[in-house]
Amino acid sequence: MNSLNGTIPEEIGLLKSVVGIDLSMNHLSGNIPSSIKDCLSLENLFMADNMLSGPIPGAIGEVKALETNILLDEDMTAKVGDFGLARLLMEKSGDQPSISSTNALKGSVGYIPPEYGLGGKPSTAGDVYSFGVMLLELFTGKSPTHESFVGELSLIKWTQSAFPSNVNLILDPELLSLLQNLQYNRYNQQINADIYHDCLTTIIGVGLCCTSVSPDGRITMRDALRKLKAVKSTLTI
Repeated sequence: MNSLNGTIPEEIGLLKSVVGIDLSMNHLSGNIPSSIKDCLSLENLFMADNMLSGPIPGAIGEVKALETNILLDEDMTAKVGDFGLARLLMEKSGDQPSISSTNALKGSVGYIPPEYGLGGKPSTAGDVYSFGVMLLELFTGKSPTHESFVGELSLIKWTQSAFPSNVNLILDPELLSLLQNLQYNRYNQQINADIYHDCLTTIIGVGLCCTSVSPDGRITMRDALRKLKAVKSTLTI
């Protein structure tokens, strides 16, 4: 961490040959400058733990956003995935390939926000929805395409049915087993079982707030991060 603050200068676009940029864990704010799309060789872009707002501009945003999202496999192992953003399609025009966006519904089944199915455009609210699904999957141990979710039942509705009073009933059994053995924080102070329950309830609540049917009803990623960091602080103080 370099303790950088302020905004990212437009001059960043002059780094046309740079392959990686790491601005994570600073105090940067404001929008990401549009000139970043001129970094034609950029392959890795890290901006986590700042106060930046707005989308990643241009082709960088269209491609890099796809490359930095995650999905979970059957072993709860993180995988790179698209999270429901519209994929870029390779279309041939004569002998020359070109990249264009598509209006067709693209993305990972179970992670696509409902508005995309109604013709809505990819948005940051859509990514919040996909993050929420991932969060619920991580703590319940069930993917959104689990065979038990048939008809109108979904991971989100199943989670809602137990929230908040019976949240332990929908948590991953392996997670519950680990929590039973985790009785002390890093300072060897005993953690009350009620604190665990409140923290888990908060996390599941974040997942549900992210997966509201209405895009306007979803919390922002900034709010989600703030709530999750608060849980971490509670367990590590």
